Amino acid sequence: MSDYDPTPETPDVDSVTVVDTDDDHQYDVGHYEYSDGTSTTYVDADADGTSDYAAADTNADNRTDVVAADTNNDAVADRYVADTNYDGTSDYAAADRNYDGVIDAEASDANQDGYADTAVYDDNYDGVADTAAVDTTGDGRADTVGVDYDEDGQVDVVAADTNQDGYSETVTYTTN
Repeated sequence: MSDYDPTPETPDVDSVTVVDTDDDHQYDVGHYEYSDGTSTTYVDADADGTSDYAAADTNADNRTDVVAADTNNDAVADRYVADTNYDGTSDYAAADRNYDGVIDAEASDANQDGYADTAVYDDNYDGVADTAAVDTTGDGRADTVGVDYDEDGQVDVVAADTNQDGYSETVTYTTN
């Protein structure tokens, strides 16, 4: 899986703004401004005292570049969306689908057309990607898919849609 770390190093805090949105005497939103112009906002949507979402401006352009979410309420982010090239459009997403602290699904949009070009999944949660789907034509549909069925780290089946009709014209199966 990717080495992308959606949690940037942070400089000194210049200011902090906190808000109690539901009058329960607990802060539900915290906004931090840092000395280098970047910022981070934390949201406790369910009022349990733990941040459920965090949004960060990592390059001081006043636009959110990274959003992290804790979807199972264990105080650890397990879903990420990022704008890695700072153009205002998300181009990377990752998820820890079984909540073990390891990213097991990723998608990226390298050509910035709004569709994922590459998606990688660790279907059995062993830390090794089992399925990869690639869109080489930019039509939003995977035209090549590789699967490691026997979990030996080698792709066993590759299916390719060579004429972009939505059906695989070529399927290659390799025995190891």
